[in-house]
Amino acid sequence: MNKIKSHLCLVSGQPIPNITPLIDKTFAPETVILLISPDMQQKAQWLEQFIKPRGIKVIQWPINDAWDIEHIQERVLELLDTEYADGLALNATGGTKPMSIGAYSVIGDLPVFYVHPDDDKVLWMNPSEREAHLLEDRLKLTDFLQVYGYQFISGDTNKVATENIELAKELIKNIEKFEKPLAKMNFLANKAEGHPKLESPEVDKHTQNSSFLALRQLFEDKGFCYFSENTRKLTFNSEEKRFFANGGWLEEYVFDVLRNIRANNTEDEIRDLQKSVAVKAVNGGTRNELDVAFLSNNHFHVIECKTKSWKEEDSGSDAIYKLDTLKETLGGLQGKGMLVTYRKLPKAALARAKNEKIKVCQFTDLKRLDEFLKKWI
Repeated sequence: MNKIKSHLCLVSGQPIPNITPLIDKTFAPETVILLISPDMQQKAQWLEQFIKPRGIKVIQWPINDAWDIEHIQERVLELLDTEYADGLALNATGGTKPMSIGAYSVIGDLPVFYVHPDDDKVLWMNPSEREAHLLEDRLKLTDFLQVYGYQFISGDTNKVATENIELAKELIKNIEKFEKPLAKMNFLANKAEGHPKLESPEVDKHTQNSSFLALRQLFEDKGFCYFSENTRKLTFNSEEKRFFANGGWLEEYVFDVLRNIRANNTEDEIRDLQKSVAVKAVNGGTRNELDVAFLSNNHFHVIECKTKSWKEEDSGSDAIYKLDTLKETLGGLQGKGMLVTYRKLPKAALARAKNEKIKVCQFTDLKRLDEFLKKWI
């Protein structure tokens, strides 16, 4: 087989199979030709902005209709009459089915490959006897989001403080005891936000049951806050510790568990792991906050962490809806979402999560979070 100099890529709403062969040093071509239908102009622009800085030439090859096989065949035949036919290979992964069929049917003896969606492996359709090629997992979250039209604004990769993890483990170990009083701690920490002294409202005497007192003492012993008998108010020792007490601890705990999984996995299944991620659509739109996000086999994974009380029967639906939207808009068809919640989720929300293929780890399941995450990934 002659050296592959250029890839013919079929532009669609799923850009990852088009770009993963381009960032593999042993597989990257000199030129990429993008077969573009009118409705994919914006997607093609995002692809070109990703490809060009990597030293690869980009040629846009427009078609009028992504569903007209004869027209697609004509346009590909016209391409084969150009200089780019020398060393051309067809990436048949993207586009509509008529685009794949049309291009494949006229490509002749030129190489044709397909990128497997699950294991990121190049499978050869022509010549079929050629050995499959496992692509390098070199994508970063910034790259991934860019080709979906999103800008990575910020994220945190710093290791979580030991005392934070120790406290989080105590909260999970005693989840049956602390499930309800933790909601009160969340409320107090939330109300302390923005206060000059990070001081909470007065703690009602009727909430001072043994479980809450034990929880409050745990936070005090770990240096997160202190309680004044005179004012009956909690004062948090820093904004970081107030955020932690307001539910941020679960985000940090999930992040830490994933760090440990990654450290013990020689296959590097978890890549570019970040917490407190902020993203925004490049063409405008609202800013989105992601508790935890990472890539595995070049697939996008997003986790939402909640310690709130789900009071109404459908109150978990918003969290499920957000995750479903994020995993699809930021991760495409292969995007995955998980909800980790300290409190039990209502049955209606659990049913919706199952329907939307959102994994849920709730209540005492958190004691086996490591196992849940491994299976999910």
